[in-house]
Amino acid sequence: MEALLKDIYAVVGVTGAFVCGRDGRVLAKLMPENSDAAQVELAARVVGQTFQALDTTGHSVEDVDLAYDKGRLLLKNLQGGVLAIVCRRNVNVPLLNLTASATVLKLAAELQSVTLQASTAVTDAQPSTVTGVPPVIAEMEQEIYRIVDAGKHYRLRLRAMGTIATWLVCPNYSALLKPPENKTIELCAFQNDGYTLELLSEQLGYRNNREYNQFFNNRRLNFTDPKRDLNILIYLDNLEMYHKLDLIPFLTQEELVLPVTALLLTRLQIVEMTEPTLREMCVLVLEHDLGVGSEKGKIDVSYMMRLCADDWGWFKTVSMNLDRLANFAAMRLEPSEREIVGERTRRLKRSMDTTPKSLRWLARARLGETARWYDTPQVYRPSATHPGMPIG
Repeated sequence: MEALLKDIYAVVGVTGAFVCGRDGRVLAKLMPENSDAAQVELAARVVGQTFQALDTTGHSVEDVDLAYDKGRLLLKNLQGGVLAIVCRRNVNVPLLNLTASATVLKLAAELQSVTLQASTAVTDAQPSTVTGVPPVIAEMEQEIYRIVDAGKHYRLRLRAMGTIATWLVCPNYSALLKPPENKTIELCAFQNDGYTLELLSEQLGYRNNREYNQFFNNRRLNFTDPKRDLNILIYLDNLEMYHKLDLIPFLTQEELVLPVTALLLTRLQIVEMTEPTLREMCVLVLEHDLGVGSEKGKIDVSYMMRLCADDWGWFKTVSMNLDRLANFAAMRLEPSEREIVGERTRRLKRSMDTTPKSLRWLARARLGETARWYDTPQVYRPSATHPGMPIG
């Protein structure tokens, strides 16, 4: 870590820097020779304990700027540790922050690696009591946390979606799911953050699939790690496949994973349904009851009804898939689970049928199925220069 501190130490006005853990231990430091080691250790204990207290109360902060008579202390949250930069009072803070931003990401990744190694050592010494989580799911879950934590330093809002997200929010019924064949992590973010996401992916060791990104006009981004055979797929603002789903309202909610309402809608919009997707929908409906409004842990029926009452295409596809879901549950699930899925799908369909429809909906309903009511998803086919990239 000391090597990473050199870039910060080289900034004019910086007089020292150190990294400490939440427990107050000094993990790395680069200070003048005449500095008092005891004072550095005391400062580290105060800084670490302060950030730990903020985490405990739910008031986590990213940056702290403390000014005093002759100097300044800038603190950067490393999500598990803290970077402290000691500098003169008149230091060029914007320049320092620009220099520090890249170093913060690298320090956070190195700190996480050290923590993971320590955790692995404990796990090796003591057999784990956690069972039933496939290794591929555990690996992708850990990577999601790494990406999202690193993104916080850029003020990025990243939310998990897709298959891995269903595993994370459905612990009671995840046994019904099958591990994915490909290691693809699906995330969503704001489109304005596209350039920053590219920078972040590079610093995390991913390869930017520019051909894929250009094909989708930067509405989706793809980054790969060939060594781990891992793909990152990021949807920006919207999910556009068979129907268009606005993700922005869900991105503002403070959760690692998109709300269950959004997760279910990403599946209900699919026209060409597959068994793994039906299983995901079953698990989402089993794990989460129906509710009204953005009640945590429940499917927001009011949001779904507004969407389906305004767009006949959405109404048609969702209605069709709720029937598919009920039939799948009747054939594949245990009686108690079958009853839950059947009862909740019936309530959803009843709400859809009785909700007043918009004029746009009524006009489109006159055409019915005589005209295609859904879009054909764009399919990316890798060129010879990008073999092995995902298609979709």
